[in-house]
Parts: sequence; structure tokens; C-alpha cells
Amino acid sequence: MEKLYVIAEEYKAFEELCYAEDIDPQIMKDTLEAIFGEFEEKSDNLAKIHMEIQSSIKAIEAEMDRLNARAKQLEGKDRWIKEYLMENMRYTGKEKFKTALFSYSICKNGGAEPLVIDGSVEDIPPKYTIPQPPVVNKEAVRQLLSEKQVDWAHFEPRGEHLRIR
Repeated sequence: MEKLYVIAEEYKAFEELCYAEDIDPQIMKDTLEAIFGEFEEKSDNLAKIHMEIQSSIKAIEAEMDRLNARAKQLEGKDRWIKEYLMENMRYTGKEKFKTALFSYSICKNGGAEPLVIDGSVEDIPPKYTIPQPPVVNKEAVRQLLSEKQVDWAHFEPRGEHLRIR
């Protein structure tokens, strides 16, 4: 029987493989099969690794949300600074000037001119519209299939997933 610290090191090595980028699933499988232990013990240890990975995912997502909020906040401040500077350049009549560090100028936006459609889509001649393909109303089809069978749609069997509690 292998010593506990050896088994612990092997599981730690397997856990590190789980976090590695672009790792071949066969390597993970081979590493796991080489670890000594009963099926139930391996299952428990795999579930622990699964739970730790899930915690890492949640922490990463929370950090992404925090960083996205921070980026939006900084974008707002940056936009305010540029608008403030442009407003003061117009007020002083200096729409173009240079300093030792930067060159400043108020320029027209590039690209196509902004377009506003004043009428409704029905008022526009067809050659200026893009026809849209029909979209299936899946909820209506589900309702229909619960009442009767049709040749053009069917329910597939539900898949399976592993639940660890």
C-alpha cells in the first residue's frame, strides 16, 4: 500500500494538470489511472478537485466583473476628461495647438455620416430594405408538440450530467 503523502502528491500533480493550458486529456487519464486507491476514494478526490475548480471559476468570474466595472468607470472618466478639454478648447478659441508633450486638435469624426430614419419601415421602398428570414418560435412549437405529433419537429431525449453534492 502506498504511503498517504505519496498519494497526496500524486493528486496534487493531477490537480495541477487540470489547471494547465492545452493539456491532452489522455495524459490526465493516464495520470489518474496511475494513482493508487479504490474507486470510491478516487471519486471523492476527483469531486474535491472538481469543487476547487468550480470555486476558482467563480472567483475568476467575480474578478472579471470587478475589473469590467472598473474599466467602465475609467472609460467614463476618460470620456469626461476629453469632453472637458474639448469644451475649454472651443471656449478659448484654441482648436489646434502643440505643447512640448502633445498635439491637440478638434477634428471631424470619420466614417459614414450618421443616418436617421424618420419614417417607419413600411414607408421605405423595398429596394432599400433587407428582407429577414423567418425565425422559429420554439416555445410555440414545444406547445404544439405537447398536444400532437408533427412531421417537421420532434423532441430529443434529454442528456445526462453528473451531479456532485
